[in-house]
Amino acid sequence: MSPAVSAAGGCSAENRAKTGTKWTNRGVGVTVCSRAVFGKQEVNGMPQKLSQKDSTALYFVKVMSSLTVIASHISVISDASPTRYLITSLWDMMSTTSIGCFFIVGGILYSRSDGDSGRFWKRKLKTIGLPWLVCAVLSYVYRYAYGHSKGLWEFFPWAIGYGNWMYFLPVYVFCFAFFKPIWDKPGWLWGSVALTVGTLLVETIVGASRIPWLADYQNPLNWVGFFGLGILLRRRNLTWSKWFTALCVVCAGVFGVLVYRGRIFNFFHVYDMMLTVSTFFIVMTVGRWLADTRLSGGICWIGGSTFCIYLYHIICLMPVKRRFPEGFIKDAFLPVIGLAIMLLLIEIGKAITRKLPFGDKIRMMVGLR
Repeated sequence: MSPAVSAAGGCSAENRAKTGTKWTNRGVGVTVCSRAVFGKQEVNGMPQKLSQKDSTALYFVKVMSSLTVIASHISVISDASPTRYLITSLWDMMSTTSIGCFFIVGGILYSRSDGDSGRFWKRKLKTIGLPWLVCAVLSYVYRYAYGHSKGLWEFFPWAIGYGNWMYFLPVYVFCFAFFKPIWDKPGWLWGSVALTVGTLLVETIVGASRIPWLADYQNPLNWVGFFGLGILLRRRNLTWSKWFTALCVVCAGVFGVLVYRGRIFNFFHVYDMMLTVSTFFIVMTVGRWLADTRLSGGICWIGGSTFCIYLYHIICLMPVKRRFPEGFIKDAFLPVIGLAIMLLLIEIGKAITRKLPFGDKIRMMVGLR
């Protein structure tokens, strides 16, 4: 899940001036310097390595997405006062962008080649499958201990995310397989975006509550477009102009107002998709600015723990949600406090496992990087 941090290859200013200059990208094929779709230079063909700045920016997107995922599960809309209602509603609205941004980042980091299936799936089984299984077991035992599960026959639906937060993982794995034959075909990638837009339009027009079989968290049609968009952005080497960022700010404001006024705090509405995509570009741009500051180290530190945070935030933070005193502090800052608690627990876990004989294996099993 962690993005590469090596320097970017590609077209330097000198080489861009030489029209027709050809490049070879790690034996994949010949690419030619040309103009990007968003107004900047690009290298056509296969994506280049991520720059340090882009890597840090992607970590920042993951950090903000983790924060809003936490908000979606521990922040509750409060009508105790107009101010508290506004704050909790904003947290709820921002939480609708979290999973879509995670899928866009996943698409950006996705890369395949001919004959790589064995290596690819072995690596994913180790880095995603095993931590996923361990989390499913631990969370199910936790659930069983509190009397919320009746027996072992309910474990499999639970493990694949039915009715819980782990729905992201089976859809994520589905995207790995779905995009293998088309990840280097832009037309098909745009088709995946259109597929998700079309699905969300149907859910918007008909109403998500009337078609629950379509407006389902585990329906890949609701998510493949975000993943495909990520692949397309990586093929453009994550380049876009300042004017495009300004447009995204306007779009985020417009669709944010529409989502807020319409109380559309769910993933199954085309407004939420537009808000998610606009938010991604804005957060990515802010992350690039922060990459040149002293905050970059902290961003990468937190970003490297986002998978573990996603897996275990429910188990660790639901007791905090139940016991935290009601009031403005809870409404405004509980998601931030929750993220800080998760980071503290992760660092404690790292410190303990470093002293154990097989500590590195344990960290891998629970998703610690």
